[in-house]
Amino acid sequence: LERRAVTDRFQTDNDFQGGEIGFHWQAQRHVWTFDLLGRVAVGNVHQLVDIAGQTVVTDASGTETLADGGMFAQRTNSGQHERDALGLIPQAQATVGVFLTPHLRATLGYSLIYWNNVVRPTEHIDSDLNPLLLPPETVPFSGAERPAFAFDQQDFWAQGFHAGVDYRW
Repeated sequence: LERRAVTDRFQTDNDFQGGEIGFHWQAQRHVWTFDLLGRVAVGNVHQLVDIAGQTVVTDASGTETLADGGMFAQRTNSGQHERDALGLIPQAQATVGVFLTPHLRATLGYSLIYWNNVVRPTEHIDSDLNPLLLPPETVPFSGAERPAFAFDQQDFWAQGFHAGVDYRW
């Protein structure tokens, strides 16, 4: 009885370097306060996609053989893939507050962040496989070199609600 332990690892990193510009507006009317924040960052996104896999085959006698490549991470797409892309990260935030006492204020707000041109691990898993490439690879090899690697970037959205209490003296 032969056993296989297959490991695939898909890892990404997005490193943003740039500058930002924005505004912050505050107003107070009686006990109510209003805050608006808007900013945008523009710069370079260094994208890194790291793909690796391995297969351990254990035969009936218990002998283990280690092979490079897993199910979806094979020699045709494995390795570190890097590139640079233009990044744009706008952010908006709105907060409403109310003074409960002259020194104690409660706040409630919403924020939204958008980031274009990011790489994510799941977007780089190519499920179109050539079974002859599964470790240990069939020699001589024939057919399509699948899975293949292609940079696939997407947009990232993050939103959140925040609540707080602050005391001013």
